Amino acid sequence: MLKRVHSVFIAVALVIPVAHVTTAAEEVSAASSTKYVVDGTTRPFGAISVIGDSVMLGSLTYGPTLVEQLASHGWGPIRARAGMGYSTGHLAVPAWAKASGWLEKWRSEGWDAPNVIVNVGVNDAGLCGANYECSVNSINFLIDEIGENHRVFWPNITRSAAGARDYQEVWNTALNDVAAARPELIVWDWASLYAGGGFPSGDRIHLSPDGYRERNRHIAEAATAMMVSTTLSGKHVALPNESGNPAAFSPVTPIRVLDTRRIGTTFGNEGVVRVDLQGLVPVDTTAVAVNLTTTGTSQSGFFTAFDCATTKPDVSHLNHAPQQDRGGFAIISMPASHELCVYSYADSHVIIDLQGSFSPAASLGFDPMTPARILDTRRTGRPEIFSPLRVPVSPTALVASVTLTVVGADEPGFLTAYPCAGMVPDVSNVNYLTDEPVAGSAFVPLTDGDLCVVTSSSVDVIVDLNGTFSDDAPLRFVSSNPRRLLDTRSGIGGWTPIHAKNARIEVPAAPPTAEAVTGTFTIVEPLSQAFLVAEPCDSMTDTSVVNSIAGGVLANTATIPVSDGALCITTSQPTHTLFDVSGWWVPSQDS
Repeated sequence: MLKRVHSVFIAVALVIPVAHVTTAAEEVSAASSTKYVVDGTTRPFGAISVIGDSVMLGSLTYGPTLVEQLASHGWGPIRARAGMGYSTGHLAVPAWAKASGWLEKWRSEGWDAPNVIVNVGVNDAGLCGANYECSVNSINFLIDEIGENHRVFWPNITRSAAGARDYQEVWNTALNDVAAARPELIVWDWASLYAGGGFPSGDRIHLSPDGYRERNRHIAEAATAMMVSTTLSGKHVALPNESGNPAAFSPVTPIRVLDTRRIGTTFGNEGVVRVDLQGLVPVDTTAVAVNLTTTGTSQSGFFTAFDCATTKPDVSHLNHAPQQDRGGFAIISMPASHELCVYSYADSHVIIDLQGSFSPAASLGFDPMTPARILDTRRTGRPEIFSPLRVPVSPTALVASVTLTVVGADEPGFLTAYPCAGMVPDVSNVNYLTDEPVAGSAFVPLTDGDLCVVTSSSVDVIVDLNGTFSDDAPLRFVSSNPRRLLDTRSGIGGWTPIHAKNARIEVPAAPPTAEAVTGTFTIVEPLSQAFLVAEPCDSMTDTSVVNSIAGGVLANTATIPVSDGALCITTSQPTHTLFDVSGWWVPSQDS
């Protein structure tokens, strides 16, 4: 899915230390079968409590249990308790059946997790019957007991415990209405998921062991997606030094300058290949725009392109899994020797396509724009295989800066963007697998204001325009020594412990005088299919810069406008996010 969601939540995730109990404990009483589990391990997403009725009792019994699933996602420490007959505690029930009472007891013991999963309601619905106000009051009673500054994840119910009478609809309506008034309450629509099938049940309440296991997986994923938060808990990274003077762009019809398949030699196992670009770029070149492609890999890895006169920086330009062809755009500083180096972590063939160069004597300046979608064949119809698709860009521009995204391929393939005049060049910009969303970027020369794309297999194509080049455009590129400004895995850039769904992360990415920045965005192991949006912090767009299936690791280099030097990045699903800067765009002295 490549649709932009505008709602944003950023909160502080507190980790409540637990100094005791690291093993599971069980309690069984004559009045009620119960289960009590404590996992005392501190993990990145922080502390979480689980309280529930007999449905949750099954979730704590059949493994992987809900506690095990939550731990595997990164939650901890965890306390969980469930028992037959448990309710909110608002109505006249025995003390052992009051969820509110157990939460109060935990608080008296020093445990008060800021995140709470509540799985009660079946018994309350049976007691309240058709009384909507009773249901609302019961829900509010427990949320009030949990207290302020907590987030509550609460599944709705599949039926009530009222014999032949079913008050599911009354309870679930009350739960949704309370959530509308109390933003700390998140309602998970378990009833709709259950109705879709796949959860065998004899009474429309309790499940088979396999049903509980599957429900545990869904709860852990949904709770993580809805509750995990992103916190600015550290310092931003200082910008790198400039490595060249402001330079304009000189495009070329894309040309392949290296393909190690032709010489029969792979590079990798932390090897470096050198490419001499003398004669292909002007003598005063300060940086080059290239597309890098990996193929023939046997293990996961990444490429880093860099100026051969410097040491390899701790950044990456493309990431790949075993047996994956993958491409990545990059702008790389160029030494006086005109040698470009590419490091490959894994054994791989290396392909390099030259798109253009930057030099003080070049003529084309850059005019950035808030990213805008100019083509989406999901709405207009797919192009024919190897049939040029003409995309209007600008009647006055000579080159376009674009993000190219493919979606829903029938089979693996590649996409090539090029000027519409002449033959299709023997290069590629995006490599994709069957039915996966993948994004790449390019600087594409235009023919009469248009660019063309071709694909090698049936796939939908999306083109987002980030800016254009022309003789009178105002900006020049200043290359920098590449530096990682954001990595939510390690806290580089200050944002931790993960990039939460819809959280908008602000990254100081360029000097205040810059109007755009170029860098590599990497999405790492999202919980489900996801995309990143990058945009100036004073704008909101319906575009994307990186896309990935669940658990994937993909990168894309893009040029994005900034506001006061800052860039904002949003993710559609929880993921880790990286950003490596490679330079920025400043007004020319003549503009």
